[in-house]
Amino acid sequence: MFLALDILLKSYTTGIPPGLAPALIAQVKPYISITDIALLSQALSILALLLKLTPRTTFPEVEKHLLLSIYEISHSSLLTANALDSLLSFYAALVQADNQISTHVVPNLVISVEKAPKAEASPANVAKCIAQVVKSQPNVAAGTIAEYSKYIKKSSKAKSSLVVLSLLIVGELGRFIDMSAQKDIFANAIDLFSSEQEEVRVAAAFAAGNIAIGNLSQFLLAIVRLAESDQKKRLLALHALKEVVTHCSQSQLEGVAEMLWAPLFQNSETSDETTRNVAAACLGKLATTHPSRYLPQLHVRLRESNAATRATVVSAIRYTFADNSQSYDELLAPLLVDFLSLMLDEDLTVRRLALSSLNSAARTKPHLIREHLSALLLSLYKETVVKPDLIRTVQMGPWSYKVDDGLDARKTAYETMYTLLDTCLAKLDLYEFLSHVIPGLSDDSDEIKVISHMILFRLAQIAPAAVSQRLDEATPPLEKTMKGANVTKDTVKQDLERAAELQRSALRAVAALSKVGLGVSLRFDTFVEDVKKNSTWGPEFRELLSAH
Repeated sequence: MFLALDILLKSYTTGIPPGLAPALIAQVKPYISITDIALLSQALSILALLLKLTPRTTFPEVEKHLLLSIYEISHSSLLTANALDSLLSFYAALVQADNQISTHVVPNLVISVEKAPKAEASPANVAKCIAQVVKSQPNVAAGTIAEYSKYIKKSSKAKSSLVVLSLLIVGELGRFIDMSAQKDIFANAIDLFSSEQEEVRVAAAFAAGNIAIGNLSQFLLAIVRLAESDQKKRLLALHALKEVVTHCSQSQLEGVAEMLWAPLFQNSETSDETTRNVAAACLGKLATTHPSRYLPQLHVRLRESNAATRATVVSAIRYTFADNSQSYDELLAPLLVDFLSLMLDEDLTVRRLALSSLNSAARTKPHLIREHLSALLLSLYKETVVKPDLIRTVQMGPWSYKVDDGLDARKTAYETMYTLLDTCLAKLDLYEFLSHVIPGLSDDSDEIKVISHMILFRLAQIAPAAVSQRLDEATPPLEKTMKGANVTKDTVKQDLERAAELQRSALRAVAALSKVGLGVSLRFDTFVEDVKKNSTWGPEFRELLSAH
């Protein structure tokens, strides 16, 4: 419906008929709700189009009948991606349709988010809306900056939610407005790195990084020095730098990459994984700005004796895969196998991060790994095996329980196998592949069991002949899962709920397999019949069979 409306409205070459906009707005009104985000997105796009095509007739109707409702949904955290873009387009069209409304829109957006329940409110979305209003009507920029910068001053007594919102607003504005004439705003944001409240500290890092984008020569060095010299504020400074490298233009980044590269690596030598990951994200982004310079520099650090540095290198490579362009593939291709060889590293964290990098490569740049997959799979499959030397017993009072330090790496290995089915199927020896999937059905980790169920489900769709040959081996662990948890005096409700979710996961796999494997394995056929007759799962199973 909305697509047809869009085409119809754009087809009017002599102007929109005068009565059409009010009639359409009445029809669009029911869709200004977060109950259906897709329809809301399309409704906002139609309103934006009407405001552009016929502002004089559309604006009064929107202001009278819809604007309050749109304020109320603008702070929703459910608005992401296309829906958020549509909302921003609406506000841009709104303030361009009427030069006076922008001075009312900004405070009304702030009131709406301040009144909203905290769990439902996204101050970041409201800050983006306000930035869009200012970008479309620059005449309100000075007043908006003056109003919200006062709440981040040391002398301010504003409640923390307003401080957070104000930091997000000045950050969004700082991205496209040079605030070098108002250096105190940047200084106040940096001061709030010391706030007792985490949400304020995070918003302050966002503000500082984005204000720096507006004038890199004025502000960037201060953030770099903070990352180098202040251990307590280092992580926040790195988050600010991440804002810089994420939102700067390519030309801006090329100009500051050299200034950032060494300090970021310096921060990678910490054992704090969170700090290291932020530094790695920045390094990965910088590497894509000048790959011929920076990829070799990452490559040369592969053999560093410091495991934290090796972890940073392989994480940085993983972040380069976020850039889907193939502009630097020719430079990356001969180095990639060396980077991924860290799957054999002696350090468990490095191995896990290398597995994660393989997963990312399989998802976004499979053409670079297909020819090397036979060698890479040997390393991948090794990480699917439970390693007893990584399992330790932890004592808590009278209770003891086991902790498997290898679980995260093993889980990443199985996730990577699932990804490979979609992007490298032709290069997989499915008999060997299944030899590593089937043990996952009996893994002590429910998460790995679920991934293994998902792999079987997918194989039933794309390689039914291969998976049907292994049903005799897959059936016993699936049967065990479908029996559910052993109830003892220590069993609690959460144990039963978790077991039920696991059974439901197995049920989906069995339903898919039964479509391709009946008549191949007598044991599997008997199992399927037993499930159909099961009083608990039979109805749901039959429903799954009819849905596939």
